[in-house]
Amino acid sequence: MIGKLKNNFIKAPEVVQYAFIGAGLFLGYKIYKVLFKDSETKANEAVQIQTQKELDAYLKNNKLSYPVSQYATWANSIHNSTMYGLGDNYPMVKTILMLMKN
Repeated sequence: MIGKLKNNFIKAPEVVQYAFIGAGLFLGYKIYKVLFKDSETKANEAVQIQTQKELDAYLKNNKLSYPVSQYATWANSIHNSTMYGLGDNYPMVKTILMLMKN
């Protein structure tokens, strides 16, 4: 079986051989990345889990002034207002922060 595959690979055009080698390397890289996550990815996942736990604990005792989607919209607006460095829209940030009640 392996010998037949090897013969078919050798008989294939050079472009197809390179494509198979490239696909194999890419697949190997993806498997490696899934199995061996870097420390930054692990730290980010841990922070997300901890943040969700804190939010759930906060929401048990307190009620938000606005829906969670409103806070996400505000966060996105603040991010877009300050992400370029030059020409930042700080009045927009100030307006959004003044709208928040908690």
